[in-house]
Amino acid sequence: MTIRTKLILLFSFTMAVMCVIGLYALQVYKTTLDNERQLSASVNDSVDLSHHAETLINIQLNTWKNVLLRSLEEEGYYTYLQQFYDVERKAR
Repeated sequence: MTIRTKLILLFSFTMAVMCVIGLYALQVYKTTLDNERQLSASVNDSVDLSHHAETLINIQLNTWKNVLLRSLEEEGYYTYLQQFYDVERKAR
C-alpha cells in the first residue's frame, strides 16, 4: 500500500467514526429534548392549576364577604351562601 492509500483510508476511517459519534450525539440530544418538553409541560400544568386555584379562592373570599355583609337580608344571604358553597365545591 502506498502512503496516499493509507492516508485516504485513515481519513475515511476518521470521517466514519466522526459520523457515528455525531449520530449518537444527535440521539442523546433528541432524548434529552423530549424529556425537557415533558418536564416543561408538567410545570406549565402545575402553574395553570395553581392560578386556577388562586382564582377560585379569591372568588370564594368575595362570596364570603358578601355573605357577611348581606346577612341581614334573608334572600341575599342564602343566594350568596349558595354561591360560596358552589365555589367551595369547584375549588376541591
